[in-house]
Amino acid sequence: MLLRIMFFALTTGRAECDIINATRKNRWGENVRLLLNYLKIISLVAAALAVYDKHAAQAGKWRVKEKTLMLVAVCGGAVAMGLTMYFIRHKTRKTKFVVGIPLIIVSQLLFLVFGLDRAC
Repeated sequence: MLLRIMFFALTTGRAECDIINATRKNRWGENVRLLLNYLKIISLVAAALAVYDKHAAQAGKWRVKEKTLMLVAVCGGAVAMGLTMYFIRHKTRKTKFVVGIPLIIVSQLLFLVFGLDRAC
């Protein structure tokens, strides 16, 4: 790849930035696809854990730790966790979840808007 860029730059007189930028765009698209697939999976896990915890609470069975629920939210499942919590009315009285999940969502959005732009 590097030889092709160097040959192209020498033979056409163009800067290799055009080719590098095109390569980055292709990788960027692939990375976005991977990120979306990851978010789909972690969202399903977050929703499943919240639903399981609700049913376990009602049945008096073993429950999912709050640390685990928050960890899954921090890892990308905050939106799914928050929506599931409100739809099934689970953990909606706990301050940790009522305040924590929206804060995690806002911080993740801020990272996507500002942090990801600088990382590339």
